Amino acid sequence: MKRSRPLLAATVVALATSLAASGCSQVVDLFTGDDPVFDSALPADEREVPGPAYVLDADRARLATPSGSVTLGALSAGAWTRDGHFLAVGADDLRLVAPTGRVVRTVERDPADPELGDLRWDSFSLTPNAASFLSYAAPLRIELYAPDLTGHRVIDVPADAIATDQLDPGSVSDAELHLHGDPITLDGVTWVEWSINSEDDTKTDHGVLRITGEGEDLEVTEVLRNEPVVRLLPAHDGSALLVLRQRNGSNEDCGGCVVEQDLVELDPATGEVAAEYGMPPGYDRHWRVDAVDKVGDTVAVRFERRIREVEEDLADDDVEDQDVHELQLWTYDGEWTHVQAQDGTAVRWLEGGALVRTVLPGAGRSEAGAYRLHWLPDGVETVDDAGAELLFDGRSDRRCERFEERSWCPAAITPGTLLPRG
Repeated sequence: MKRSRPLLAATVVALATSLAASGCSQVVDLFTGDDPVFDSALPADEREVPGPAYVLDADRARLATPSGSVTLGALSAGAWTRDGHFLAVGADDLRLVAPTGRVVRTVERDPADPELGDLRWDSFSLTPNAASFLSYAAPLRIELYAPDLTGHRVIDVPADAIATDQLDPGSVSDAELHLHGDPITLDGVTWVEWSINSEDDTKTDHGVLRITGEGEDLEVTEVLRNEPVVRLLPAHDGSALLVLRQRNGSNEDCGGCVVEQDLVELDPATGEVAAEYGMPPGYDRHWRVDAVDKVGDTVAVRFERRIREVEEDLADDDVEDQDVHELQLWTYDGEWTHVQAQDGTAVRWLEGGALVRTVLPGAGRSEAGAYRLHWLPDGVETVDDAGAELLFDGRSDRRCERFEERSWCPAAITPGTLLPRG
């Protein structure tokens, strides 16, 4: 994907930009996809968080909303609920924080209770109707709450719900059955990846579970068995479940290997692949998927490329070393379109406008490299226009650490969709 000069527009006027202008290298037609966008039956929650709202995630995370700002303390992770509250995930507690900064509800885990396992939530997702958690200390357990942290329930997946001959009961084998990845709950159905955790590379069974009901009515169904699933990706409004897959290399998400990937959508009623969207023309494995969304009948994918470029002047043996951090947004509505106006930026659409995170040169390879965060109220199109509000500047903010020409800044946790509604 050829890098364009960043145009800091927060509109999607460029949706009609010609694909031919992208100039990507290593074209692989296999990835382009030609399926129509799947008409999912999942309901869409169209509530939007009033903007500007964001959290700067550092040692003492800071929440900012139109109601003011407040220090949250240390976070393990966090996410925004659809009504504008922030779910702060700590090592041993969950806190629901109102836009005013008031803590609405706290859930603490009791280390003395063996049923609760380790004091960690190792992975989680927040969808419009559920907050879903996994702890690796309880390898076959999913904990579910409503987004307001009420209605706690536990799903214990029976080990015999998964068919595999790679576990030997009573043996000294180190192979164990584990759930992993972010559990996703959409419209009452929970989806989670499973695999055999073993030092033996021949034990590679894996897949995805579709889970409904509870107690005696619990139903666990295997889907995508031994398919090369990398990540389950729900639409922000809960209207779709997309899956990032690998297209070559190992059949598993193989650690540090970097291989081509593609995007599909599942039929939520069956767990079968309902549509294959592939990847944009010219996609290559150096472009990683940063975020995925679906708004109406359009899928949006934000790609990211982080590499280190080394240029040598053979005349005087000078070496120039620089980190390259690029962002691109592409949409799919039956064909792929490059939204060039957003090159170099990560845009999230909220009620009242858009948050625009702009990558700054010399950002470094850290996931929280130097950036600027702007709020563009409705009617303001670029960060250079009157009315654009600078919320954070990675070039001057004291919370950023600097070493030589590189900067590392607290990551911004932002709500919102990748595309505007309407």
